[in-house]
Amino acid sequence: MRFIKLLINRFGGNIDGNKERGLTLVETLVAISILTIAVVGPLGIIAQALHTSYYTRDQMTAYYLAQEAIEYVRNLRDNQSIAITKSFLDNPDVPILPGSWLNGVLYTPDFNPSGIPQITPLNTPDNDAFRYSLVRSDAGVYSFVPYNSMDYMKFKNGIYGTDAADGSPTQFQREIFFKRTGNSPNDNQDFVMVVNIYWKNGSTPAKLTLREYFTNWASKTGL
Repeated sequence: MRFIKLLINRFGGNIDGNKERGLTLVETLVAISILTIAVVGPLGIIAQALHTSYYTRDQMTAYYLAQEAIEYVRNLRDNQSIAITKSFLDNPDVPILPGSWLNGVLYTPDFNPSGIPQITPLNTPDNDAFRYSLVRSDAGVYSFVPYNSMDYMKFKNGIYGTDAADGSPTQFQREIFFKRTGNSPNDNQDFVMVVNIYWKNGSTPAKLTLREYFTNWASKTGL
């Protein structure tokens, strides 16, 4: 019997040794598999958390950029309405044109140099010709510019939307257009402002849209 074992060990290898080495290899593979699962799982969770965090950060920035444009137009509307109300109180016998509350909102020279009202009916496509962006100069003056002339918004001194030549380009684009809530070209009592912010979340395009309805709250003047 001992002679047979010696022959097996000589020509076939050590049976007991092979079994021992085989078990060690399997154990190593199992350990590596468990370690891989233990490492890859948390790394995937961390990567997803970072992706969500970056998206949330950019989404908040996009929301504030859209809200800024709306607040700017709301300020124009309010100042114009206050001026109309004061004019009416000072001169109640002087007639006021029905659409005069829009003069400081949509017909400002920097917005519409041609003097043609560029506010379209609500049922026209969103990609109509009258699209704008809002930029801020170094002097702190805001103005509308044609959207097609805008590339990505710039960033300077902590402010987005600057048109400064030395501003740093960002990943955000701001598109603005205005529509009448009614289909009549002479319906000057209200309009809707739509602001789209475009950016990329990694390589995936993202978009945020805000809408705001503006009405003529200087109605006590008879407009």
